[in-house]
Amino acid sequence: MATAAVLLLVVGIFSYLMTPNLIERWLATNLQQEYGLAREPEVEVSSSFPPELLLGRVDRIQVHMDRMVQEGVLLRDVRMDLRGVDSSLPSLLRGDLEGENRTAFLRAEVPEASINEYLQRHGLELGSGEIEIRPDEVDYRRVDPISGSPASASLDVRVGGPHTVEVIPKRVTVAGVALPSSLRGLLSYGSLKLNLGELPFGTKLQSVELSQDALIVRAAK
Repeated sequence: MATAAVLLLVVGIFSYLMTPNLIERWLATNLQQEYGLAREPEVEVSSSFPPELLLGRVDRIQVHMDRMVQEGVLLRDVRMDLRGVDSSLPSLLRGDLEGENRTAFLRAEVPEASINEYLQRHGLELGSGEIEIRPDEVDYRRVDPISGSPASASLDVRVGGPHTVEVIPKRVTVAGVALPSSLRGLLSYGSLKLNLGELPFGTKLQSVELSQDALIVRAAK
C-alpha cells in the first residue's frame, strides 16, 4: 500500500509539473499554424488554482510572438495576455481559446519601414514618400509632385477604428512655405488609414503611441 501511495504521489507530481508544459507546446503549435508564423510563439499558462492544470484547465494565457503580419503590415514584439479564460482540456485540444468571461490585451510595435512599404504598395493619399517616427513626432517627407520642391508634413496619429490607425497631416510645408488647410486636400496631403485587419482574439485598438522608428499599438477586449 505504501509503495502504491508513493507511486501515485510521484505520478501526480510528475503530471503536475509536466501538464503546463504540454499545454503550452500544444497551444504554441496551434497558434503558429493559425497565424502562419515562421516560428512557434512563446506561451505561458497559469491557473488561480494550480491543481486544476492536471485537468487541462487554465484561466490565464500569455503569448509572445516575435513578429506576425496583418493585412501586409508587420507587427513585431507582439504580446498578448488572456485573462479570465475558462478553458478545459477538450477545448484546448481543439485549439479553441474563445473561453467565456475572457478579457484579452494586445501590445505590438508597427515599424516605420513596414508603414512606408504599406504606403508605396497601396498608393494612398499621402503619395510616394517616407514617414519617419520619433518618440515625440511623426514626419512625412517627399518631393511635391506639382512644384517639384521638397515637402514635409507633421502628422497626428490616432486610433481611426477598431482595426485602423489614422494618420492626419497637422502642418504641411512645401519649399519652406506652410500650406493652409484648405490646400492640403487639393495637393494630395489627405489622411491615411493603416488597416491592421482582424486582430487576434477579437481585440480592438485602444491607443497608439510613438516610439523610436515604430508605432506602439494597444488593443483590448
